[in-house]
Amino acid sequence: MSAENNTVSEQQNQLNDDWCFWYCPRFGHKNYINEDYSKNLKLLGECSTVEQFFSNYIYIQKPTNIESQNKVLFFRKGCTPLWEEWKCGGCWILLVQSDMYKNLNKIWEDLLLGCIGENFGNSNIIGVVLSIRRNRKAVIEIWMRDRDEEQKIKAGEELRKILDLKPDNLIFYYKDHVRSLTEGSTMKGSMGYQFVGTPVPTPMITNAINNATIEEIKNLEDLDI
Repeated sequence: MSAENNTVSEQQNQLNDDWCFWYCPRFGHKNYINEDYSKNLKLLGECSTVEQFFSNYIYIQKPTNIESQNKVLFFRKGCTPLWEEWKCGGCWILLVQSDMYKNLNKIWEDLLLGCIGENFGNSNIIGVVLSIRRNRKAVIEIWMRDRDEEQKIKAGEELRKILDLKPDNLIFYYKDHVRSLTEGSTMKGSMGYQFVGTPVPTPMITNAINNATIEEIKNLEDLDI
């Protein structure tokens, strides 16, 4: 039996890195604090092969079936999804709403496959977060371990390619984790980046969208961790 199991294991497709699925419920009250978040963060499963990834993935609800104010997280093993653990890092933020929401399941799946396939091109990407909001809205975060500007812009470009999003009128937001930790929010005060036509469509900051507006934050019930 042991020999057979070893043979099966050898035939599986190893990932370049081990990954973990996490889950955390959100709270709808203003006293939601980081301590609540860390205590409620639950490990769902780990994967070191493609087969293990799908054996976990198929048992997790599709994003459009997840109740609002809940999060699913997918991080490299050993990388805890807490702001205070990555004070030198930051994250890209994609707001999924309106027509884009219809493709949320595919967007999330493509992003997960991009992670295990190392399509971002480097290990600066430590994980991704899916946060389900009310009224057919969702927030997706792509976490980076450091704030290197070149790596940040490259990750934004690769994110657009992985999700096959057209650059026209596409806006990503970005925020350093140390600011999120101080302000208790991912969206509040995040910087807006719009794609411009350099040799390849590249996310560049513009004065017109330099901050996530108060109305956007209100619409997304931003009691965020």
